[in-house]
Amino acid sequence: MSVIENLRLASGKKDIDLGLIEKIYPEIRDLLNRKADLLSGGERKIVAILRSMLTKTDLLLLDEPTEGIMPLIVKRIYGMLDNLRKMGKTIVIVEPGTKLNMILGVATKIAVMSGGRIIYVGESERVMEDIDKIKKYLFV
Repeated sequence: MSVIENLRLASGKKDIDLGLIEKIYPEIRDLLNRKADLLSGGERKIVAILRSMLTKTDLLLLDEPTEGIMPLIVKRIYGMLDNLRKMGKTIVIVEPGTKLNMILGVATKIAVMSGGRIIYVGESERVMEDIDKIKKYLFV
C-alpha cells in the first residue's frame, strides 16, 4: 500500500484532510505516493504518528520514537511533535537522556527516571538550571 492509502485506512475515509496532515508534517507530499514498505525506518515512524492523528486522538504516547533513526529524520520527527503540541495535543515521550536537547524543544514538563522510579520532575525551562542535581540523582 502507498502512504496515502495507509492514511486513508487509518482515518476510515477515502477523502482525508491533507491540510491538517501538512500542518503537522509539511514534507508529507514527498511521501504520499511511495509504497509504505519501501520507506526508511524514520519515514515509517513519521507515517505511524500521522496515522494516529487521523483517529482524532488528543493524547499521543511515544516510547523511544527516534531510536535508531538518523539525525535528520530525528529533527523532522521532533518538528512534527512540536507542531502537534502547538495544536493542543498532549504528548508523552519516553526517550533516553541522550535526546534531552531534542525533548527540551517540545516539552513543557520533564520527568527523569532511574531504576524505574521518577527522580526529578520540573518545567522544561528549569531543567538546564537543575542539570547538576539531575546528574547527581543519576550518579553521573
